[in-house]
Amino acid sequence: MKSIVSYNISVLDQLKDLLSKIYPVEYTLAIPLLYNSSLGKHTRHIIEFYICFFEAQKTGLINYDARKRDLKLETDVDFVIDTIEYIKLNLTKISSDAQWQVTSEMPHDIGFHTGVTTLSRELNYLADHTVHHLALIKIGTNLLNPQIKLADNFGVAASTINYQK
Repeated sequence: MKSIVSYNISVLDQLKDLLSKIYPVEYTLAIPLLYNSSLGKHTRHIIEFYICFFEAQKTGLINYDARKRDLKLETDVDFVIDTIEYIKLNLTKISSDAQWQVTSEMPHDIGFHTGVTTLSRELNYLADHTVHHLALIKIGTNLLNPQIKLADNFGVAASTINYQK
């Protein structure tokens, strides 16, 4: 459990490092190549998945589709950095695995999907999901401000890093 928590913290630290380097206007600017999404929208999406994860610790039910879509997470870099620190702190408090119910919205003709998951499986998913969005954030960052130097493994999946070794 400790290693997957550490990995999640490391990918969140990559995001936090980038956020400390960009200008607020870069954070909120719509990027045509990313279908007019912004770095802030991708960051909000990442953060809200972690918030859903922590809500599930209280309820035993996880649903990533039930996000609040808090615009402050899309627009306020300082707020996001504080929220990342809060998430990291709470990740360090995880000490054991648990089983949860998972549900998600599907297309209207399918309805809801429900099943069983575990806390450790969801931590793996969160890390993969975050890295995926970091890859998109990296593309946007390189377009907006190519002078920002990101780590070579920023937005690169762990399996790819392992394969390249």
